Amino acid sequence: MKLRLYHGRNTPEQEMDDWGFEGATLFGVDGIIWTYGVPRVFFINDEYFNIAREVTGWDEIADGLEMRVYEDLIKTKQGYFGDWELIKLG
Repeated sequence: MKLRLYHGRNTPEQEMDDWGFEGATLFGVDGIIWTYGVPRVFFINDEYFNIAREVTGWDEIADGLEMRVYEDLIKTKQGYFGDWELIKLG
């Protein structure tokens, strides 16, 4: 599966007069769990895991990455994203 981040902005306070920018698309996603208000993303192998960690800056928790949530936005190195989607490949 792949995880796509979109409707990005540079700061949480940024006034949106458009749809914002596209964020990273993370490939090799095996699953997502939501626990204690924080989504954790798991990958099919270490290669996809390491690429995603580098692109997003998310912290490693056990064998997954913990999304950084700020209010109702997902935070990465690229910015803050209002929406994300999980898509099955193939």
